[in-house]
Amino acid sequence: MGIKRVVDVGFWTDDKVVDMFSPEDKLFMLYLLTNPHTSQLGIYQINKKNIAFETGYSTDTIAVLIERFQNSYKIIRYSEKTKEIAVKNYLKHSIIKGGKPVEDLLLKELAAVKDKALVKWVFDSIGSDESLNITVQKIISLSNDNENENDNENDNEDSYHESYNESSTNRQKPTRHKYGHYKNVLLTDEEFEKLKSEFPGDWMARIERLSEYIASKGAKYKNHLATIRAWARKDKEKHQTTDNRYHVSTKRDEGGGDFMDLL
Repeated sequence: MGIKRVVDVGFWTDDKVVDMFSPEDKLFMLYLLTNPHTSQLGIYQINKKNIAFETGYSTDTIAVLIERFQNSYKIIRYSEKTKEIAVKNYLKHSIIKGGKPVEDLLLKELAAVKDKALVKWVFDSIGSDESLNITVQKIISLSNDNENENDNENDNEDSYHESYNESSTNRQKPTRHKYGHYKNVLLTDEEFEKLKSEFPGDWMARIERLSEYIASKGAKYKNHLATIRAWARKDKEKHQTTDNRYHVSTKRDEGGGDFMDLL
């Protein structure tokens, strides 16, 4: 038995489809949702020649359609490097029933994605939607945890270089005192004063956050002030991304609705 893909009938009466989509746009969108290369995740590998062959369009037309759907409609992203395509809101509607088998399938498909930036784009786009299937919410949470661990590894590398530069200019290392609930955050007197100056309102909370993380994960960092700074920078960037995200939350009537939410 072949794989089934579900497309809401509201697609045909959606305002954006009716007002903006050309006939080839409609065919291309249906192809993106139902072609044999699709996955439950909505991120799958396919090259433009395959799309052209299966739709009957030329490769030049497919290139134009991909550019339009990515830059004008902002519905998809295509990785030229890995030949992978991501349909932004696909995962919101592809999972009807969750559970362990679905979770295992999504994790398997996640591991197969080569361009992880596509995963981040999709999860950032739909992650704040409270109507998501609970299994999808769990997958997004697991992915964010893995991303944070990778960020911490990068922070560790940055901290190492900063620490190395400091030690190369100071032959005698200054004493580092222990801070935090678990006494595992190490700061010199100079670093401690810098921390309080840079984060006057919540420097203690930042120490406790790092202390708890080190204790629970067994993480090791060469320079704890550099790590706190790196975390603060990432928190700021994430906050700015959340503020700037265009989130559509309109609900569709039975006869039509918002296309961006449909997908």
